Amino acid sequence: MKAWPLLQIFRGTRRVSVRKVSSVKVNLDPFIEEKMKNNEIHSKRHPGAQGNVCTALPDDLKKAFDLVLTPGFKKMIAPDVEELSKYLHSRKPPMEPEAERQLVKDINQEVMNSVMEDWQHGAQEEKEYHQKNIQSKVQKIFKQRKYNWRSIEYTRHNGLMYMVCRSAREYVVNYQVLRALKNRFNYTPKTFFDFGSGVGTVLWAADSLWSGCLKEVFTVDSSTHMNELARELLKLSGRDHLKNVLFQRQFLPVSETPSYDVVMSSYSLLELPSSSARLGTVLNLWNKTNDFLVLVEFGTKAGFQVINEARDFLLWGMGKTFSRQSQQGYVVAPCSHDMPCPLAGAEKSAPCNYSATYDSYPQTNRGARKELYSYVVFRKGKKPDSEPDWPRIIRPVLVRHRHAICRMCTSRGKLTEVIFTPGKHGKLMYTCARHSKWGDRLPVSLEDIQNSENRPIMETED
Repeated sequence: MKAWPLLQIFRGTRRVSVRKVSSVKVNLDPFIEEKMKNNEIHSKRHPGAQGNVCTALPDDLKKAFDLVLTPGFKKMIAPDVEELSKYLHSRKPPMEPEAERQLVKDINQEVMNSVMEDWQHGAQEEKEYHQKNIQSKVQKIFKQRKYNWRSIEYTRHNGLMYMVCRSAREYVVNYQVLRALKNRFNYTPKTFFDFGSGVGTVLWAADSLWSGCLKEVFTVDSSTHMNELARELLKLSGRDHLKNVLFQRQFLPVSETPSYDVVMSSYSLLELPSSSARLGTVLNLWNKTNDFLVLVEFGTKAGFQVINEARDFLLWGMGKTFSRQSQQGYVVAPCSHDMPCPLAGAEKSAPCNYSATYDSYPQTNRGARKELYSYVVFRKGKKPDSEPDWPRIIRPVLVRHRHAICRMCTSRGKLTEVIFTPGKHGKLMYTCARHSKWGDRLPVSLEDIQNSENRPIMETED
């Protein structure tokens, strides 16, 4: 099904959730509690924990980087790499025509309110002069306020800069997202599709997790230089087992066949020129998977915006438009629900994002660093009744003296904050909450007791 006829209808269906702080009753998952009591599971390493540990680039890839980059070249491009990093992190989606028209209208009203209105009753020549002057001011202010989005041409030189700038960060983010999928479902894919593959960070992460299990890997990147660089790095790193299973293309195939176990787009949606292009691509990718669709972007407001846009679109399509059973599915992560995101729509709210710890390349004296990312994982089919709806911890756990504060997104599509203490919740649950991390699923069920006054929570990041 094509995305374009659906977009106008979809854009009029968005809703904004109202957040409330509730008094909740918390119960530890009985199955997990029993295993903890029998010492089969340690409360510090429960099944919902992702285990966010510092991940470095594999040594074979570091050696490949060193063979591609000469020491002189590294030093020469260092300032450009820093500039590219800042630019990519500040990148926003292109402004849509409707938003442009509204911006011009607002600026025009602003300018009109700031000038004298006496000229409107003057001579015709005076009116024309002032109107031209106002239009000139409006256009000048519009150019200043409009985000100047432009596509990036990835030549060999730009590809190498991107490799130095982003590879270590993207590798650890992709590894962390895919490892959570592997551990949670005990999952091993046979086929893999990577849209916007770049230098190959998704493939490296997938190969590190499922080495020797991938029978076919299909990658798409519009830059021939990036495709060549990805091949070169695999060859220099000695990962010859991927040579016969990797297929590269410049353009995204329209056909829904063949399908793949895992389809992934990592840091690519913000590179597309419009909302229609993004949603059309997301629908194409959804039709290509027979199991999981994984979307990853920067953990900025812009990155979260395009991730939530894709999430809303697919869920709306599943509920309203998608007629085929093969197009039905549900959200696996980070949400434990298919309702509108409670963090979307509020201007002061921080985006729904998570943190990955990485060692930079080239190695610096600054030690481990953090990368924020936003993501969503969909799965085809109907959600099993046996799959637990554990809440997700969406901000760092605040550990204090004999209590721990967890801010979570629940299976009812609400945000809630729980203060865990050993006296109120028991030692097992308290220890479990105290040692959980940002991004973990907490193995508990939450039951609303009563709603207190409405007030926003988690408006700033820690």
